[in-house]
Amino acid sequence: MIHEALKSHWGLRLIRQEPWECLSAFILSSFNNIPRLTGMLERLALCFGNGIEAASRGWRFAGPRPLTYRFPTAQVLAKVSERVLRNCGLGFRAPYLKAAAQRVASGEAPLEEWRKLEDEVLRQKLLTIPGVGQKVVECVMLFGFCRAAAFPVDVWIGRAMRAWYFPKRRVTDAQIREFARRHFGSHCGWAQQYLYCWARRASSRFKDPDL
Repeated sequence: MIHEALKSHWGLRLIRQEPWECLSAFILSSFNNIPRLTGMLERLALCFGNGIEAASRGWRFAGPRPLTYRFPTAQVLAKVSERVLRNCGLGFRAPYLKAAAQRVASGEAPLEEWRKLEDEVLRQKLLTIPGVGQKVVECVMLFGFCRAAAFPVDVWIGRAMRAWYFPKRRVTDAQIREFARRHFGSHCGWAQQYLYCWARRASSRFKDPDL
């Protein structure tokens, strides 16, 4: 199946995010959908981020260039009350984001320094941050720390892997991750992205026995 995914999505790129913004986004992604998550991130940037001029990219503006907003730093969000964060639409995720911001801002979770760590050490460090579980860890490692051996298992990947590689077995997400690292090797994170895109396109072609 991976060969079909590669042919179908040849040239796919991996996003490379700043670790704190990436961590925040995936903490907020819990039990969420993309439009609502996008709204949360935009409101946080608008309320607490620094405004910057939008790049012109060859366009001419009649008046002042429009402002866009950077995602707020951990130092800024650590000082925002949980009530205000909830008012930004974060709901039950607000205390987790605030606690994570406090850990990063205080230096207890120095994300930039963690870039130097080996994969397994980094994985265990990230798991100590409030609101961070195994799926979030793998996502942050892949997209925030560029660790190609990370293999996030979300709903789509779980369905696809169970249908395509374990059609007659019940396996856990942890078993899927372990299989992926053995089967796809040290760049299984790239395989995950191809399989994810293929799964979204071919969702009607497979059935998940757990659905």
